Amino acid sequence: MKIPYSRVKKNGKRYWEPTPEMQKAGFRPKPLGEESPAARAAAMRLYESWEAHRRGKPDPHLAPLPKGREAAEIARVWPKDSIGHAYQRFMKTAEWAKLAHSTRNRDILPSWAYIRDEWGDTDPNLMTLDILSAWRAELNEKHGEGVAHKVIKEWRRHWKVMMALKVAHGADPSLGIRNSAPPPRWQTWQEGEVVRLVKAAIRQKRLRLAVTIASVWDTQFQPGDIRTLKAKHLRYVGAKGDEVIFDRTADGRQKTGKPAIGTLSKRSRRLLDAYLETRPEMTPEAWLFPLSTNRVPAISELTREFRELCDSVFPKDPRQLRDMRRSGTVEAFAGGATPADVGTKMANSIGRSNKLFSTYNPVDLASVRRADEARLKGRRARRDGT
Repeated sequence: MKIPYSRVKKNGKRYWEPTPEMQKAGFRPKPLGEESPAARAAAMRLYESWEAHRRGKPDPHLAPLPKGREAAEIARVWPKDSIGHAYQRFMKTAEWAKLAHSTRNRDILPSWAYIRDEWGDTDPNLMTLDILSAWRAELNEKHGEGVAHKVIKEWRRHWKVMMALKVAHGADPSLGIRNSAPPPRWQTWQEGEVVRLVKAAIRQKRLRLAVTIASVWDTQFQPGDIRTLKAKHLRYVGAKGDEVIFDRTADGRQKTGKPAIGTLSKRSRRLLDAYLETRPEMTPEAWLFPLSTNRVPAISELTREFRELCDSVFPKDPRQLRDMRRSGTVEAFAGGATPADVGTKMANSIGRSNKLFSTYNPVDLASVRRADEARLKGRRARRDGT
């Protein structure tokens, strides 16, 4: 039986030879090996997959997508040199692997999903300003300003990738769009309010949550950096070993990978000691604040836990756990801390030049301590209203 788009050559081997139209749809030429029942079956499967594609039906021979968001994206089939195909090429590069895991899976890929679903199989050179402008307006109407802003931001980043891959030609048409961001969060916490939250968690016998809140407040780490702490990050320093720090200089913050050091107050140190007494002996790679199942809590689980606690202390209060990071910055600046010290403590670049800031202000414990001292001064100033 003759199989369309497949033939046996003089060397006795069967080949799959799709037309130029089929190749644009992602069906590439392929050798199928020595002529045999297995080679003919492979050619028939390819033909049936093409027929399903041509009729707009699911591929009957498509393997289930691998587990994991990144693996699933790489397993998709896109037309050659399409927007989706270029994204897959980028995901297979070392540059993609250099991005922090949380950045890829919580920041980039959720925004990419909107682009993929709408334009994944499109030739990027067919995109125009009026098309993208209408699309952004639709995103804003259906999903809000925050989603629309992030999606266009991701589009612009991907356009640079497509330019580098020689897939897109010319200027990014989205540059004609005013991609306004939603108003930034401004909410802050006072020390007394955080103390009330911690005490409430202790009364509710949620010691892990109490230590987590106290640690976020003292260290100014993001909640994600606290929940993913391991035993190896806990260090006792000082002449008597009476100071506790969370040292993430080796593997860095979860989101950015930048080195960071977090310090704990004496009050939080006592709370941590009480918590550690309830934990069995830990290996260096053991999670420091795991759930009862020894699994690190997902950010959604930690958010839900905090929301329940907050509602029991401050009903209907919209503030979030992550707002404590901002609160510490306000205290430090009110106490006279320099941008260098605050940037070092927070493991980010508050100054104008990220490169120079990182070069001339490496993470060091002395700088973090100065920011802590400034926070205490600022806390007293805010409390006294001066």
